[in-house]
Amino acid sequence: MLTHLRASRYLITELLKSGLPTDRHVAPDLNSQSFGFSIEIYMYLAFSNTVTSFKAQELKHVELPLPGLTMKEMELFPTFGVLFAGGHELFQLTPEICQLASRRLAEEQESKTYRKPSLPLRKTYEDLYQRIVCWEMPPRLQGETITEWRHKRNAAEILRQALSIFLATALQGSLVSDANVLCAIEQHIMILFGCMENIVDKVYSATLLWPLLIGGSCLTEPEQQRQYANEAREEWCDMWHVKKFIDALQLLWDDPDPRAYGPYGLNLILRKHGLDLCI
Repeated sequence: MLTHLRASRYLITELLKSGLPTDRHVAPDLNSQSFGFSIEIYMYLAFSNTVTSFKAQELKHVELPLPGLTMKEMELFPTFGVLFAGGHELFQLTPEICQLASRRLAEEQESKTYRKPSLPLRKTYEDLYQRIVCWEMPPRLQGETITEWRHKRNAAEILRQALSIFLATALQGSLVSDANVLCAIEQHIMILFGCMENIVDKVYSATLLWPLLIGGSCLTEPEQQRQYANEAREEWCDMWHVKKFIDALQLLWDDPDPRAYGPYGLNLILRKHGLDLCI
């Protein structure tokens, strides 16, 4: 599923060999702006498209972060934050959670049961959980208004809630049946969609497709599903791939398989129907 990013990764890796900017505050030239923007687009797509990837062979094509490039070094580019908008530390967690989900599924397959996750997996879960809970929005940038910063913080909170859902389902494996977990996920969904109602700038909503995909994959009430689909079509009516992911969610919602829930359930449905979904 992630092979379409390999060519971009190769080109960026080769270009990085020529060096990085030395100071973000030095007057940027067109090349550094274009290169920095290209890197952030790649990183955004790579992080986002791990959401429905649960197999090692799918993950190995995109090694994150890019070799020789840390998030701290990305900050040297004048365009840093144009997509991440302060939430880069949250974006970084998506492949780590996906790898946790893959390991959990591997444990299930080895035991042939839905037994509880191993101690190492629970420790990994706790570490990721603390990083999500303790994350704080970076302070305002120079020249940024309080209103702009609050919009960014609201968008980042949507990311945080989606990651919380993703993490909770990841530890459960292929079947999310624990009543306490389901209740916690429902609370995260309520906060996520509540924050989404406060998004007033299209700049932020354009980068929130994968959090909404995660939230939508855990909707169980038909009325919620109908409202979600209608609002998504209205909000992103000019984006063809939105129709594709709504169609995929509809297949998920209609499937009676008890595993058809959450990101893993969506992955299951995509494989069952021979579909591919790129965000």
